[in-house]
Amino acid sequence: LQSSMASDHRFGALKAFDDTKAGVKGLVDAGVTVVPVIFHHTPKSLNDAPHHHGHQFAIPVIDLAGLATPSELL
Repeated sequence: LQSSMASDHRFGALKAFDDTKAGVKGLVDAGVTVVPVIFHHTPKSLNDAPHHHGHQFAIPVIDLAGLATPSELL
């Protein structure tokens, strides 16, 4: 039940983000300095994602796990 609620919340947040039509550029222009939670994915979810063979592009995965959080920098 809890994962269903989390999934519904994530879907709602993604829809709200998409409805703004601002995209990632809009986040940067707004001064967002932290990657929004809707863009966070666990390594397991990436491993479980469908792989489409035959494409001619690659999307790099950037692992930010080792970076300090803003509160650790103060």
